[in-house]
Amino acid sequence: MEILFNINSENLGELHNILGFVDADFKIMQFLPYLSKSSREIYNLVGKSNYDKAAAEYEDDNLEDPFLNLLRYTIALGAYRQLAPLLDVSATTQGRVFRADDHLKAAFEWMIDKSDDAMERSYYASVDEILTFIVETAGYETSPRVQNVKELFVNSLAVFQDFVSINDSHLLFFKLAPSLRLAEEQLIKPRVNAKFVEYKEADNTPVNHMIKNICVYFAMMDGLQKNSVQLFPRGVLKEVPNKTKYASASRVDIESSTLYYRDQLQSLLRDLELQIRKENMTVSKKTPLSFTPDDGFISM
Repeated sequence: MEILFNINSENLGELHNILGFVDADFKIMQFLPYLSKSSREIYNLVGKSNYDKAAAEYEDDNLEDPFLNLLRYTIALGAYRQLAPLLDVSATTQGRVFRADDHLKAAFEWMIDKSDDAMERSYYASVDEILTFIVETAGYETSPRVQNVKELFVNSLAVFQDFVSINDSHLLFFKLAPSLRLAEEQLIKPRVNAKFVEYKEADNTPVNHMIKNICVYFAMMDGLQKNSVQLFPRGVLKEVPNKTKYASASRVDIESSTLYYRDQLQSLLRDLELQIRKENMTVSKKTPLSFTPDDGFISM
């Protein structure tokens, strides 16, 4: 795997031009371990074929290529957000300290918190742009993550957003795919038994619609416990607003948001069970009564 930056340069001219907010006097060796890790994450996300296309454009010095630009920006941002917390203090023989003078002061904790929140959201948005580019642009190999959701009830971002809007985020949808699969295994199969495939193929039916809704709500509930809250759109989750501008980044009320999806999920499961019983109900036919004068218990 090739790193899409000139690691032989002593300064960070490339990274400064890409990110804009990084000091140019950083040394490349400070960034190199994080560039490697961030590159590996993007490589695994987009796949070897797509990454190699970007690497070929970089080798040809075609720095205007849109896919290459997306990858380089995301890799650089990912590397910096891993390195930045280590730069907040300096390691000295007297322990960890920070320097403050008239021209350069250490950021307050609430400033760092808000910066970390914004940087993480920017990183996820950039990763999502990469996935969207691959999905919508001809000539790029479909991400393995796309293939992994094709056999699910909720097999596309569009289907997911029929029930909960996640701001067209392919990244969040793929992150929630394991939870969608878990919902099928734990909640759906025990209830539908042998009709699992039949209901999956019967699109636009009441049971099929209910199952998709259940899977989406379970994925939101389960995903909140397993993923960073910065992956989720702000409007989807309940936030605890700050009372002053000096407070840290708005806190997400994960418990309240999880309880909402759990309550809705329980109601949907009851509705599914009722619908399945209704569809499986058989009408018993009564045998018509026929009496003759020879029947001993009939009085004529």
